[in-house]
Amino acid sequence: MIGSFEFGLSGGGDQVRIYNTAGMLTDSVEYDDDAPWPIEPDGGGPTLELINASLDNSLVENWSASYEEHGTPGEINSAYQDLSSIEISHLPRQFRLNQNYPNPFNPITVIEYELPEKTHITLAIYDILGREVRTLVNGAEYAGFKSVVWDGKNSSGKIASAGIYIYVLKAWSQESKKMHHKSRKMVLLR
Repeated sequence: MIGSFEFGLSGGGDQVRIYNTAGMLTDSVEYDDDAPWPIEPDGGGPTLELINASLDNSLVENWSASYEEHGTPGEINSAYQDLSSIEISHLPRQFRLNQNYPNPFNPITVIEYELPEKTHITLAIYDILGREVRTLVNGAEYAGFKSVVWDGKNSSGKIASAGIYIYVLKAWSQESKKMHHKSRKMVLLR
C-alpha cells in the first residue's frame, strides 16, 4: 500500500493477515524484531520491508530493514531489489500439487502446492461426480511454497459428506504461455 495508512504495526513483532472480499485468508506473515529477522526495525526508525513482492513473504531472508527512516507502510519500499539481483534457488522450479495431509482426514486437511512464478491460480475441490464443492483459492499468488487448509465444508458453509474428493490446481504460466493443470484425490471420513 502506498499513501495514507490509518494505523501502525508493532515494532516488536506482529502477525499481518490479508483477507479477500469473500472473507478468505489470501496471505499472512508473522514477523519479529529478533534474529533471524532484521533487528533494526524496532519502532524507532527503519521499518521492515519485503525486498521484492514476487518472493515468498514467509521466508525471513526475503525481508530487510528499510534504508529510509519510517519507511513502510505508506511509502514505496526502499529496500526493493530486482529479482535478477537475488539468489532465488529456494523458489520452486516447477508447478506442483502435493498430496494433502492427513489423508484420509476428518475434519480438516492441508493442501500444499508450489509456484515457480507469480501467477493467477485456482484451487478447487470437486466431488467424485465432478461437481464443484468449494473454491479455496482464486486469484494472483506470488512464487513460493504455499498451503491452504480445507475444513471439509462446501461453498455454502455446510459440512461435506464423507467420500472421495478431487482437488484441482490450475495455474497460467507467463513464461511458457500455457495452463498447468494438476489434480489429486483425497478421502473425507465422518
